[in-house]
Amino acid sequence: MYNFARKLTAKSITFLRQINIETVPLLNSPIFKPQ
Repeated sequence: MYNFARKLTAKSITFLRQINIETVPLLNSPIFKPQ
């Protein structure tokens, strides 16, 4: 059970990191910056 939880955590961390990598450039794009 512990091993399963650790695998799951690693997967979700990787997933969140992936989302972060894709979201940060979006947030830095001119669209979101005040004119």
